[in-house]
Amino acid sequence: MTNLVEVPNDLQPAYAKTLLPNVTYKFPEHKLNTPRHPKIAEAERLILKLRSATREGARQRLAVSIHEAGHKLEFQKFGIPTTYLGPGIYHLREQDRFLVAFGQIGCPDEEYKKLSVAQFARCLAAGRVAEKVILGSAPTETSECDFEDFVGSGKDGLRRSQLIWFWKLAEEEMLYELHADIAWQHKIIHEAARFECKIFGFDRSVKAAR
Repeated sequence: MTNLVEVPNDLQPAYAKTLLPNVTYKFPEHKLNTPRHPKIAEAERLILKLRSATREGARQRLAVSIHEAGHKLEFQKFGIPTTYLGPGIYHLREQDRFLVAFGQIGCPDEEYKKLSVAQFARCLAAGRVAEKVILGSAPTETSECDFEDFVGSGKDGLRRSQLIWFWKLAEEEMLYELHADIAWQHKIIHEAARFECKIFGFDRSVKAAR
């Protein structure tokens, strides 16, 4: 699923003159007028930091890769096909705010509908669970969109309060299961390396010469 973090207000980067390669931009065209909307430049700066060959960039890419691998493998358990997508910058019209996605999982809408509410909860909570177990922590904001997608889905005609309960139950069950399953943790790590290589062009199986 989309690993979304709202672009912070306090960043003040220089305006980017061109669109970044391999980034999905989804917002009204007038937002690109000169001078460009500052939130777009801020989002691009965050993506460039993610792509940088720095320790911080490597740490962030690892977290994103673990998160998205967790999603993909959970969907795979239920026979749902997915594809890996790169970073994206989106505009929420209702709230007039920009969001930046560092990594994403693509899945056709008709496939989502095949899942039960409990299965859907597991698929969307899987990214956060993978981060918490394998990396030791998971910032709340990186799973905010997954959570909102689920509790706002109206799945099976359930109310938001009922869906929150399903989310919490799925997260607690999966945390327990993953802590006890070293083999599945290894599978997530292996899949994360594939995501990182495909989306960011970094292959952790190849050691750099010193």
